[in-house]
Amino acid sequence: LQDGLRKSLAELDMGAPGPGALTKGQPSSEQAANTVEPNDAPCVDTLTYQGFVDLMPPETVEKQLRALFGAKPNDIQAITHALAQGQRSEAGRLAHQLKGVCLLMGFTRLARALLEIEKAAASTQATLPTALSQRLVQAGDDTRALMWR
Repeated sequence: LQDGLRKSLAELDMGAPGPGALTKGQPSSEQAANTVEPNDAPCVDTLTYQGFVDLMPPETVEKQLRALFGAKPNDIQAITHALAQGQRSEAGRLAHQLKGVCLLMGFTRLARALLEIEKAAASTQATLPTALSQRLVQAGDDTRALMWR
């Protein structure tokens, strides 16, 4: 299954996760997303990611990876666009949906950044901090770099 996924990703011109690309021995993704600061959270929970790959058809894994890291526009860009446009409810809705996917896949740093966006979107503060968008983009870049190095 893993070899098929790597081949599919290579065909998408995205590259494939390299051996040793994932961190090991990290807390569960839900635990990390709720307790660790975004820049300190492990990028990927190896066991959760492997469980996702083992349970899902390769097409589903490919579809989720493409939605997160594929060509523009992708899910991360949709959220940063909503934030830039001041679309609080849209940013919160998209962040909530994507957070669930990231937790299922073990992408803990992304899930944590999305949780922050979700909370900020639900708050009563006048404007959303621009740092939220920067953290999300950085978490996405870090995760993608680990997955395809």
